[in-house]
Amino acid sequence: MGQVIGIAKQLWVQELVWGVLLVLVIIGYVRRFNHIGRTQYLRTQRRHHQETIGHTRLLAILIVIGAALTFAGHQFWPQVSAVADHITGVSTSKSSSSSHTKKLASEASSKKKSSSKKKSSSSSKKTVTAESAVTIVEGYYKDHPDEQTDTISQYKAVGTGSDSAGAYVFKVGAYGVDDTGATSELHEYWVHRDGKFDVAY
Repeated sequence: MGQVIGIAKQLWVQELVWGVLLVLVIIGYVRRFNHIGRTQYLRTQRRHHQETIGHTRLLAILIVIGAALTFAGHQFWPQVSAVADHITGVSTSKSSSSSHTKKLASEASSKKKSSSKKKSSSSSKKTVTAESAVTIVEGYYKDHPDEQTDTISQYKAVGTGSDSAGAYVFKVGAYGVDDTGATSELHEYWVHRDGKFDVAY
C-alpha cells in the first residue's frame, strides 16, 4: 500500500512539472512573438515567424508525448502494481508452503530416528548372554522366593543347548546342599533369547 502511495505522489509531481514547463513555454513564446512584432523589417519578421512556428511544433509534439506517457502511467501503473503484488504474494505463499513442508519432513524424520533408536534400545535389552541369563533367573527368584523350594546358594551358567522345540537356550544351574550334605546342582533352567526361561528340573 505504501508503495502505491509513493508512486501516486511521484506521478503527481510529474504532472506538476509538465504544467510548469508548459506555462514557461507559453510565456517564452508570447515574449518571442512580441519581440518579433516589434521588428521593423518585414522579411526578418517572416523568417523569425517561420522559425518560431517550427520550434513551436517541435515543442508541442514533445509536450504531447510527455503528457501521453504521464497519462499512460496513471492508467496502467496500478494494474502493473497489482500484478506485481500478486506475483510477490504467490512467491511468498510458495516459500511459506515449502518451508512448512520441509519442517514437517524434518519432524517426521526426527520421529522416525527416535522410534528406530527406541527399537534398537529395546532389542539390545532383550539380547541375552550367559551372564544375563544367570541374572534373569537369580533376579526372578529373589522377587518370588516362595516359588523356590530349595535353599540355593549360587546360580551359575552351565552351558548352552536346545530345548524340546530346538530353540537355542542358555543353561543356568542352581546350586545348593543336597540330602548327602554336599553342594550340587539342584535345579537347571533354560533361558531363551527373549529373556523367558523354563525349569528343566
